[in-house]
Amino acid sequence: MSAPRKEPIEETMWRTIKILRVFDKGSLHRHVNMTHPCTAQRISRYVNRLAAQGLLHRHRNDYQLSSFAPARAPIFRKLSR
Repeated sequence: MSAPRKEPIEETMWRTIKILRVFDKGSLHRHVNMTHPCTAQRISRYVNRLAAQGLLHRHRNDYQLSSFAPARAPIFRKLSR
């Protein structure tokens, strides 16, 4: 028997964003960090990428999930050369 596969942290962040719908980076970090160790910097990078892709709308310091956001978590990876 093998150990259960851990989900990518992006899946956890995305699921939390979908539950909260409106959030700031600090509250998202606190919610995600309850069950999955994650740095505030990683949360910030992910939120910024989602906003740049149009999946989040920014209102001052808060972010709101776009109505056309996909069900599955967007995962951004660097491609190696």
